[in-house]
Amino acid sequence: MRKPRNEQDVIQSIERAFRSTRSAALAFSLGDDAALWRRSRKKDTILTCDWFLEGTHFLRPKHPPDAIGWKCLARAISDIAAMGGQPACFLLSLALPDQLAGRWLADFLRGLRRASRATACASPVATQRAANASSSA
Repeated sequence: MRKPRNEQDVIQSIERAFRSTRSAALAFSLGDDAALWRRSRKKDTILTCDWFLEGTHFLRPKHPPDAIGWKCLARAISDIAAMGGQPACFLLSLALPDQLAGRWLADFLRGLRRASRATACASPVATQRAANASSSA
């Protein structure tokens, strides 16, 4: 296999590697910003996953952590909106150096929470807590 030269080459390599496992339930290819998962004949779900990288999407010395948290969710939501969807919830994968695990993280999460509330896009933690509260009542 030749070395991929750009993003399109990487996408084509992934598609070739998983060609035999493609599902008819996914309506869009890897080149799209999001996938449309056909859960049933009457229900579709838009799935998206995206990197949000320091140095590419934000500059820590220039952007405050709460603004970075807001933008992190806003970027993902924009992929869903571009496909005509409405966000319901989000998942967050986060890798931080130890020095950012304190105040910086708290401020980042505050911005993420503001974006979540403003867009009615719930975090799975909040959704799970609400489900647990209603089932114990």
